[in-house]
Amino acid sequence: MSTLRRSMTGYGAGTTETPDYRVVVEIKAVNQRFLEIVPHMPRAFGAWENDLRDVIRSRVARGKLDVYVNFEDHSEKRYEVHVNENLARAYYAALGKVAHAVDAPLNDGVRMAAAYEGVISVREDTDISGARAVFLDAAAQALEALDAMRLAEGAHIAHDFEKRL
Repeated sequence: MSTLRRSMTGYGAGTTETPDYRVVVEIKAVNQRFLEIVPHMPRAFGAWENDLRDVIRSRVARGKLDVYVNFEDHSEKRYEVHVNENLARAYYAALGKVAHAVDAPLNDGVRMAAAYEGVISVREDTDISGARAVFLDAAAQALEALDAMRLAEGAHIAHDFEKRL
């Protein structure tokens, strides 16, 4: 028989790395009547979920596929530090009242006030739009590996089946 048979179960992984990003996509497939894609990926990749589904649908017709995505961002970041001056003054005043109430000096009061939540906040530039192509390439590699495993397992099952006939 020359018909290519594929197993319904399998595993494939793909990794794509650039100077800025490293993405690893792993796909685990099990038998299921219809196609069900269950992505487990970083929240920042949510906008690309439909792209992932389209890539998978172009290669797989049925089964349950768990897709795990690991993302490392090595890009140079920009940070914005913000000081909530009103909150800092309020904390410092409160610390002064505590020091006065216990008749103690307000040593390191500024540092203590700055340590409270919300006084100093840091916002990181989170633009990872350049990672989309890296992500989809890793997904394509994982699908390629999954398909190869399913073909190998399918050939093994077909051979075993024919041997038993």
